[in-house]
This record gives sequence, C-alpha cells and structure tokens, in this order.
Amino acid sequence: MNRRRFIQQGVAGLFAANAATAQSAIPLVGAISKITLKRGRDGSGPSWFHPRPCLMPGKGGPVVFMTMQEIRGSDFFMPVHWMESRDLGKTWSEPQPVPPLGRVPTTDSRGDEGVCDVVPQYHPPSGSVLALGHNVY
Repeated sequence: MNRRRFIQQGVAGLFAANAATAQSAIPLVGAISKITLKRGRDGSGPSWFHPRPCLMPGKGGPVVFMTMQEIRGSDFFMPVHWMESRDLGKTWSEPQPVPPLGRVPTTDSRGDEGVCDVVPQYHPPSGSVLALGHNVY
C-alpha cells in the first residue's frame, strides 16, 4: 500500500467513525439565535467592538462574563468594559469600565497607550478571570 492510499483509507475510517458517533451523541449546541445586546451604529449610543465572553462558575449557576470596547472611528478604541449575564445570556448588566485597562497618556509623541483585543478566560486554580490583550497607541 502506498502513502496516498493509506491516508485515504485512514481519513475514510475517521469520517465513518465520526458519523456513527455523531448520530448517537447528544448535540452540544441545541440552537443558535442572533441577539443584539447593544446598538450604537445607529447613533443611539456607543458603538461596541471586540465582544469576548467566557463562562465562570457562580453561586446560582454559570455566569457569562464578557469584555468589550467602545470604538470611535477606525482603530480608535476606548477603555475596556465588562458586563455579565447570570441567566446564560437572557439579560445582561450594563457595561462597566475596567480601570486598569483604560487609556494612559504617554510622554512621547505616540499619544495615549491603551489595550485592545482583550480576551477573558476563567482560571480555576486562582478563581479569577484573566484578561489578555495587546497594547495600542
């Protein structure tokens, strides 16, 4: 058997095994619905950008924690905000700023330093949410 035939048979076997498993397994996602949490592009309020959610445990069940940023033009991001849902996305708290992830004036000609593309992730060992982003000027 040559390499190409070996790969073809192996891939065909994987698809057959996955199809059989998928038919007997409970689907992970029952349905997907499109819901707009915040409007802003219509002029009714801030335009929010980079929504990034994560799940974390809560006393009454899982909590959806989300970071996002207001955007004011092409690549002009304001401080990072957070909001949460305690009913798996049916209702949400109002956006609140994350003070350490705001804009800071610099002493050079680059303008303010901020953070962008923040992605939160629950960290079980510390019981906290870690947020990773990158610096922007």
